[in-house]
Amino acid sequence: MMNMPDDISFLKYSSPAHIQIEVKGELDKRLSDYLGGLEIAWRTDRNKIKISRLEGEITDQTSLMGVLNALYDMRFPIINVIVKQ
Repeated sequence: MMNMPDDISFLKYSSPAHIQIEVKGELDKRLSDYLGGLEIAWRTDRNKIKISRLEGEITDQTSLMGVLNALYDMRFPIINVIVKQ
């Protein structure tokens, strides 16, 4: 079950936000521009599985959906999406 932030009043359909997305697999850092300019970093979980983290600012919900759809099209399983103010 996902934890809901205490205050989501900042979140609007057309407002910018800071996001973090984690996917299973190792994304090439050269894909950053294609994925909305988000910074890409990696880690390995306890089972030695590579996890890629995309982090940065997006302009609106449409941009977020574009990134998520691109990850889906590239067949990277999405683990987590966090939207922050």
